[in-house]
Amino acid sequence: MDRQGERVAHADVPHPARTDRGVDHRQPKRAARLMERAAPNPGRSGGPEDVRCRLDRDAPRSQPAAGRPRARRRRGQLGPRRTRALRCARVVFLHALRRALRARAHRDPGGPPRANLGGAAGARVEPASVTAPTVMRKGKHAIGAVLALLSLPVLLVLVEAVSFRVANRPNGSFMSSGRKREYVLYVPRSYDRAEPTALVISLHGAGMWGAAQKETSQWNRVADEHGFIVVYPSGEGGGGPRVWHEGGGAGPSRDVRFISELIDTLEARYNIDPGMIYANGLSNGGGMSFALSCTLSDRIAAVGMVGAALLVPFSWCTDQRPVPMIAFHGTADAAAPYKGGFSWVAPQRFQGVRAFTASWARRNRCGTNPVDSVVATDVTRLEYTKCADDAAVVLYTIRGGGHTWPGGQPLPEWFVGRTSNSIDASSLMWAFFRAHRLREAQTGAQHK
Repeated sequence: MDRQGERVAHADVPHPARTDRGVDHRQPKRAARLMERAAPNPGRSGGPEDVRCRLDRDAPRSQPAAGRPRARRRRGQLGPRRTRALRCARVVFLHALRRALRARAHRDPGGPPRANLGGAAGARVEPASVTAPTVMRKGKHAIGAVLALLSLPVLLVLVEAVSFRVANRPNGSFMSSGRKREYVLYVPRSYDRAEPTALVISLHGAGMWGAAQKETSQWNRVADEHGFIVVYPSGEGGGGPRVWHEGGGAGPSRDVRFISELIDTLEARYNIDPGMIYANGLSNGGGMSFALSCTLSDRIAAVGMVGAALLVPFSWCTDQRPVPMIAFHGTADAAAPYKGGFSWVAPQRFQGVRAFTASWARRNRCGTNPVDSVVATDVTRLEYTKCADDAAVVLYTIRGGGHTWPGGQPLPEWFVGRTSNSIDASSLMWAFFRAHRLREAQTGAQHK
């Protein structure tokens, strides 16, 4: 592919399977067929675990009565067969998710012993290695299973809201640590190879995909306005739910290595400004952004977190390089509680958001008197200033906000809580990011 042709790698390039209506009508049937294998034994009965979903391809199409013309379907409306196929695919998908989470919870991953996270009150928590975050677990329950539950409400709503239109449809992939890793890349039309361009890495929540994060965060719109490249990597999970998790051992985890190699790949194809590479994420992706600030601080200039899953203690992050951070969190977030404590989606204890922010401010050697201001009727802003290397720490608190992305794709309030439109998290993140470049002395070091 020539240089000019690289611009076609946009996330919004029409997919061959799409119709002129912009909807991939074949995707529900295809998804149902692919995930049909995950259905339980049809010989059992009773309960949601015994749901058996099959597509009857041989069922005759309904015909209009004699003398009566066939009713015209509204633009974009799915027919009854495709509607049933979509409903069928959704049931099978959620059943596969439950099976995957159950299998992950009972799987004993290899590697060295790992520290306990949360558990009984007063349990000792050990800091992880500086080179890679340590997976915390209790008994045989890996933290990957816990993190997979954190964004389950978001997953369920996304499956309903966007069907399978944005289901795992990457436009880029490569092999990392012996596994195929995928991503969705968006390059604005204003991209000029002669000009160094910023790179924003946006990480999805557990159980989601890169394409779902694109829809949720609406980063493409901000990229068009300001002319930077944005990439949405997908976590591990094969054909099931995707999860960001930190591996054990002395070397970098697979996810950290994947993100580092993804940066290398994009730097080889595009004129990426090495001083303007940023990471952000939702829920599990926000927790992974925190991990990247400790493991790739020589490459990541600043990070952003939305409804971050704050399960890993801040103490394991022994990297002392001040990393600017901006966070957004709703006080009514039922999945990742604002005040900390236990959530209905996980047995581990969450850290309080304000306490976690204060710990980050201490890491950045900020002043002890943060500035608190009112941004909107339902939004306040807490900023730590006078930090080392001007690495500010900012927290936006959304009063009554749920486990959602402020200003992003609205999600049903009854399920994940209220989505505030008083602020636009992506736009505010970008304004914060572009004000914080990685210093030349840090970018000049050769990355290992």
